[in-house]
Amino acid sequence: MSKVSGKDLQFWFGPAAAVVEYPVEQVSFDGAWEELETTDSSTVSPATDFVVNRAKRTMKVDALLAAANGGTVATGNTGVGTKYIVKLGNIIQGTATYPVGKIFTGDGTVAATALNQIAPLGAKLPGKSIVGNINNNAVGVVLFKYTDTYGEFDSTDSNSSGDSTEFITGRTKRTTSVEMIMADTTADLVSASPTSIPLVLTFGAGLTITGNAIFTKKSIVSIAKGDMVKVTYDLSWVGQPVSTLANILDLGTPASGTPDLFKVIWKQGTTNKEITGSAVVTSMSIDADVHAICKVSYGLSVVGAVTENVYT
Repeated sequence: MSKVSGKDLQFWFGPAAAVVEYPVEQVSFDGAWEELETTDSSTVSPATDFVVNRAKRTMKVDALLAAANGGTVATGNTGVGTKYIVKLGNIIQGTATYPVGKIFTGDGTVAATALNQIAPLGAKLPGKSIVGNINNNAVGVVLFKYTDTYGEFDSTDSNSSGDSTEFITGRTKRTTSVEMIMADTTADLVSASPTSIPLVLTFGAGLTITGNAIFTKKSIVSIAKGDMVKVTYDLSWVGQPVSTLANILDLGTPASGTPDLFKVIWKQGTTNKEITGSAVVTSMSIDADVHAICKVSYGLSVVGAVTENVYT
């Protein structure tokens, strides 16, 4: 037995026919069991009694936002140090075999073929590329945040397996906050009686969230010692925005309530130290700052039972 470190972490997600690995910074898996009070007059004083019932299992996944993966490659050697995802067949590099959906780093010795195809991963998105367009005006932004949160309804009943719980999702609430530096000759974006306006958040070339939103809050922070005066606006999206973001966990599935498959691998072997099951994405939050890499975080609720395996 040896202790496990995060260096071997893998996170896989998707529908049954297309479960693929996603590059992630961190995955947290939590299981919390209901405590049911059973204290009565037979309980020795001053103790209390209880039993545990079903479990609510959730995950939080943190990743770096990236551009779309490159086109599928079916000929030629891999680039040295280039990160790829396997699109078809198996890639054998050295002593390692990489199946469909697996991410690997090329060493220049492996050739893609018609039966063994790959695609380079998209580049990570730096904050210097972000743009905010509010009410058809490009504005200078320091940072913005986009949040998408679905309602979650407990559908657990006596058919739910083991100690598991089940959920379906309902409607979603989408919000954005935008931080700007105050300009002396520029009017604030909102002063009274806000109405629906066009809003476009750009994270990189061709990577946008576009729709309409309404200002719900304005906050101005000014510090006497001389920092820049910052103005933060909160907005709520109206209707369904359109996203062209790439490599995002499936946010279409929550609307249908259909979970996708997940796999968290902590150490790979003949059998993996891993946990597998089904989950639905219930929230997504994207943080974009001009001084940082754009990041995305997901909340997932596990639907039904999970399977845990140990390494051999």
